[in-house]
Amino acid sequence: MYHRGWLGGLAALALLAAGCGGGGSSNPAPNQWRIGPSGGTFQTTDGKARLTVSTGGVADTKTVTWQALTSAPNPPAGMVYANGSGFSFSTTIFSQPSTLTLTIPAGVPTAGATIYRRADGGTEWQPLTTTVDATERTATATVTSFSSFAIFYPPTFTGSAYWIEERRPPTQTDLHLDVYGAPVGGPETLIDTAPLNQPFGFLRSDTFRFSDRSFLSIESTEAGRRVVSFSLATDTKTTLGPIPITTGWTLDGANVIRNRIPNSVDYVAQFGERNAAAGTARDRLMLFRNGSQTPTILMSIDRADGENPARMRPWDVSADGRVLVLTSEGLTLMSETSTNVIAPAEVGPAEAYFSPDGTRVLFVQRSDPGVGWKVHNIATNTTQSIPGLPQTSHVRWANDTHVAVVSPIGVRNVSFANVGTGDSIPVVSASIRQLSLIRDVGAQ
Repeated sequence: MYHRGWLGGLAALALLAAGCGGGGSSNPAPNQWRIGPSGGTFQTTDGKARLTVSTGGVADTKTVTWQALTSAPNPPAGMVYANGSGFSFSTTIFSQPSTLTLTIPAGVPTAGATIYRRADGGTEWQPLTTTVDATERTATATVTSFSSFAIFYPPTFTGSAYWIEERRPPTQTDLHLDVYGAPVGGPETLIDTAPLNQPFGFLRSDTFRFSDRSFLSIESTEAGRRVVSFSLATDTKTTLGPIPITTGWTLDGANVIRNRIPNSVDYVAQFGERNAAAGTARDRLMLFRNGSQTPTILMSIDRADGENPARMRPWDVSADGRVLVLTSEGLTLMSETSTNVIAPAEVGPAEAYFSPDGTRVLFVQRSDPGVGWKVHNIATNTTQSIPGLPQTSHVRWANDTHVAVVSPIGVRNVSFANVGTGDSIPVVSASIRQLSLIRDVGAQ
């Protein structure tokens, strides 16, 4: 019996030691530390924050409650918040300086990483003298009191954004497309504006290409419909090619998309055609490449005249002629020789764009309100979410590592975001203009 009691006592001591924070008393809750006059080392349950308190660091035992920050509003000028690095701690004043160590998240550069402090109830972040261990990927600073702390770092992406606003002037009935632009940190400027309804047809607001500041449109002529590109910079129209309707049939709705590669003349036409006399109709998807008037037919589905059209909404075409299409099966990657569904219909994929190097696909998932924008790696057939990008945001590739983002609700926040970490680089922030709707965004 004595032997069993001795073992039980050791077990009890082991449990007590496990609950201690390296010299402090047992922690009352998973997100709390009980710090005593003897000091010690304490860390969050995820190991991303660690506090070392020296002996006498507090005069009497204190309970500190910590919580991970989901965001860090009002970042310091010229700095980017490292997503997942921030914590708030209940107010505590130390008798002697203590050491706080935060983990630098994966994908965040260690160069220039700095711990900042925000006072309770405050909005401004103040830098602390920080020591970075690039090998261990940690940032360490001395603190004399607790509030909120986070890592910020200099942006690795610099550039300018543009965005498209559809505006109805108060004194006019016609809609206008306004092209705005701004470098990181602003200010914004109005670059171009044009009526949405041109003499040759409507400008397609989701087809803008910044390199020649042009939109696509579908023009009606005596010979039939054709795809044209209209440059706001030069006020000129260029014909790209026809929408080939079968002889004896009539056009029944059309859509056209292209990529944003400078000087590219590739485009994809989606259209329906009907033969009223025969009571038949069909939906077609055609790829036009390198100025050729002979398209590749990617899809052609027959139906009875009056039936709902087949789902075949194109979104983007890559430099090598692959096409992203939303079909009844889901988000589909098509080429002249193959078809591959990369996101099934049940997950609600929508809006899809190739990365500039063509290796990944950016798309938004609509099926779950808690899920937003994702990136699919074509080679590995894997998909990951971009942290912090809700479904309501307009998002487009800026380069192979960042996307341009604009929030169209409430406040017009334009930024660049790292696709791996979600870290945001602010461009401009302002109220939504009255009588305007944001339609598109990108990098200049």
